[in-house]
Amino acid sequence: MANGGELKRPFIVERHLDADGNTTWEAEPHTVRRVFDEDTAQKLTPAFESVTGLDGTAPRAAVKGLRIAGKTGTAMKARENGYGYIQGAYKATFVGFYPVENPQVVLLVVMDDPQTSIYGGMVAAPVFRNTTERWLATMPEVAHYLAPDSMKAENLVAPVPVLEGKPSALAARMARAHGLKEGSKTNYSALVTNQNVPAGEEAWPGRFIELDARIDSISVMPDVTGLSLRDAYTWLRHLGINVSIEGHGVVWRQSPDPGSPMPSMASISLN
Repeated sequence: MANGGELKRPFIVERHLDADGNTTWEAEPHTVRRVFDEDTAQKLTPAFESVTGLDGTAPRAAVKGLRIAGKTGTAMKARENGYGYIQGAYKATFVGFYPVENPQVVLLVVMDDPQTSIYGGMVAAPVFRNTTERWLATMPEVAHYLAPDSMKAENLVAPVPVLEGKPSALAARMARAHGLKEGSKTNYSALVTNQNVPAGEEAWPGRFIELDARIDSISVMPDVTGLSLRDAYTWLRHLGINVSIEGHGVVWRQSPDPGSPMPSMASISLN
């Protein structure tokens, strides 16, 4: 319905990027077949948009200023042997897409054995809303469709991160994750020396940030705490450092400490 009635072949990886942020491969969208006419989708969409209205079954999925269409679901869980259902065991769901006028995101929330309610509009819809609100600051293409009085909503504003001292490829990715538009050529051999928007200022969707960078030879162990595994690993390997990894998530501890002489081996702990 979101794309006008076409069944698309799904893919997980959209593109491959090298260490400098250049695209080396990109997935090609492929239509398997048309399921129903585009006119049918246009006629049905208003009914599903009303689901998130005050009189619908999922007003808790609504985000102020954003047009969302969706559907709630409640189903008993099937037995593992495939015969019959488990009494008292449910899955509650909400699936929706937005913005209705030009769909960019489809999100499905499934609650397995919810405790407070068995209805998707009660337990899955709020998760849909909270997730969407957190995403909006990183998706200017969606925030563009928000009603004007919603553009400065508190959930769309985040502080600009500290980008100075980081490789420009990493800094640019961090900027984009905060919804910022950056206009610098990025690679792992150039460190950011200046950012025209100071760290801590408000970052709203689409705000432009310029990163000045210069080629620099790092001679000491950099600080990778707070970075994702991918970012920390890529940076350290670019410096010729072999990396030992423990845990998942973001780096909270590293050895050697930042500022120590450049090592040939480093360990990072994540949580």
